[in-house]
Amino acid sequence: MPLCAYCKQEGSITREHIIPAFIYAFQKNIESSVIGWSEIAGKMVRSEFKVKDVCKKCNNGPLSDLDAFGKRFLTCSGVMVPNYTKLSVNLSFDFDLLARWLLKISFNSARTNGEHAWLFDGFESYILGTSKVYPPARFAIISYLARPEQLDELQRNRPPYVGLTDKNGRFNPFIVRISKGTVPWRSSYTLRSVILGPLVFYIVMFPPSVLPGHAASAVRNLIKCIPGGKLLKSTERFVELRSGLKTWLDLYENQVIRMLAI
Repeated sequence: MPLCAYCKQEGSITREHIIPAFIYAFQKNIESSVIGWSEIAGKMVRSEFKVKDVCKKCNNGPLSDLDAFGKRFLTCSGVMVPNYTKLSVNLSFDFDLLARWLLKISFNSARTNGEHAWLFDGFESYILGTSKVYPPARFAIISYLARPEQLDELQRNRPPYVGLTDKNGRFNPFIVRISKGTVPWRSSYTLRSVILGPLVFYIVMFPPSVLPGHAASAVRNLIKCIPGGKLLKSTERFVELRSGLKTWLDLYENQVIRMLAI
């Protein structure tokens, strides 16, 4: 019998959503045909992608609880809307719950191709909540708010933007992307990203061999390359984000832009 990817125990294996089910429900409610970007498919997808390696106990227990937290977090922040045109957002959060939820989403995605799955070794118990302390100096989370795309009158009257922008032509849709990020220089860490509409979370992941001081220095250098980005701290419960220079279109690959324009 296969082992659960989280608790490493034998049990009844079930399918776990990569993008949480409540996000699919939200997309369907607003009659949107675009869910998010699939790294494996190399395109925007509308299918409910799942991984089948999680036991029923973990899936229906702690992982379901994390998704419930994620739904409250996105709803209370006000970003889970068809078009977020504000230039700032106030986030109230519990660091451990938010970190565990983002790591869960990223871990689920990483297992679909195995490229970065090894990075999460030792994180499984933290994600489940059975270990209260995350591995020291193993990860950091940088938050960022994407700026709305400003479309001119000609653009906003062309598909697929007709009726989607606000009266000023601003557009910032709720599209999801879970992927590896780009690193501006060679380093000892790996960057994973979770994009939830206008909210972007960069998860900076370090191997166990990296010293805490070196990890902290790397994070400080990375933040300098993300104007508007803020490091989330375990000692804080609130952060105000002001939109950075990049729009949601800037954050996606050229092929995604082409698909949205079809």
